[in-house]
Amino acid sequence: MTDALVYVGQKAFIENRGKILAIQDSATDLWDFPGGKIKWDESLEESLKREVREETELDIKIGKPFHIWKYKVVEKNSRSFGKRIILIGIKCEYVSGTVRLSDEHSNYEWVTNKDFGKAKYSREWLDALNKYFTGS
Repeated sequence: MTDALVYVGQKAFIENRGKILAIQDSATDLWDFPGGKIKWDESLEESLKREVREETELDIKIGKPFHIWKYKVVEKNSRSFGKRIILIGIKCEYVSGTVRLSDEHSNYEWVTNKDFGKAKYSREWLDALNKYFTGS
């Protein structure tokens, strides 16, 4: 058996007034959180701040990791199709800025634990959201 190539990424759970920023992937229509794969030459904090700025133009304060999960990208229209990614959910705080999405995303919404289930997330993302809001 050959070892699989695995990427490591971070997802920012950006809180502002009790709500978390969710962004919709324009290629898959799935809802996601700002973030992405970590570049080798960046610190973890630099990487997450860069990704959030690129995807939303927001400035954030990085908090602590709260959830780790793995995901194989099965959506054929995703630019990461077939990749295996270990993801780290990071609690973050909104600092400043107005959400302006990159071309990779088509919509955004600030969600609470009462309304996040209405949107289309993968099961792993719903598990992460649930853990964020319930702490379990």
